[in-house]
Amino acid sequence: MVRRGVRRRSDRVAAGHSDPPRAPDPGRPWHPGAPRPPTHIPAVFALPAGLGDIATGVAAPFVARRLARGRGHADAVWFNWFGILDLVVALSIGFLAGLGPWRLLDFVPSTEPLALLPLALVPTAAVPLSIALHIVSLRRLRAAARTKRMSLKPSSQPEMTRTATSEQSTEMQPTYDG
Repeated sequence: MVRRGVRRRSDRVAAGHSDPPRAPDPGRPWHPGAPRPPTHIPAVFALPAGLGDIATGVAAPFVARRLARGRGHADAVWFNWFGILDLVVALSIGFLAGLGPWRLLDFVPSTEPLALLPLALVPTAAVPLSIALHIVSLRRLRAAARTKRMSLKPSSQPEMTRTATSEQSTEMQPTYDG
């Protein structure tokens, strides 16, 4: 006896109804013939990359706040160089531990899952974009420092002011301060 509204799978299939789509099971492939999704990344890669990312992420608001208050220009420069170094270290270890043709660091599990989508987007898109943003930030910091130095430097050129003559024409006359 079947309760009302509840049918067995065989009854639904016989009636031409299919099962509703289910969430992917971690033990099953994504589609027939696909490799199993990556579940493990070696600690030799994950720890330096992850800890560097965490340190950079935790420091970012403090560095930004100091910079917004007009202090911390040197901190912001060092922060950007640390971020670039973190990304280079992560890429290097990932490449040497499995993505490169030589696989110089032989660990199990390897970083080969980083060569498959969706993780392949990290080293091919996210990391280059992050490095580019750090470089843009460094250039803007350098430009801001240059304009600040220029505004603080006393000018050696005399400032030109307009003076009226008796004929009501204006001409430029140098004015020396000091």
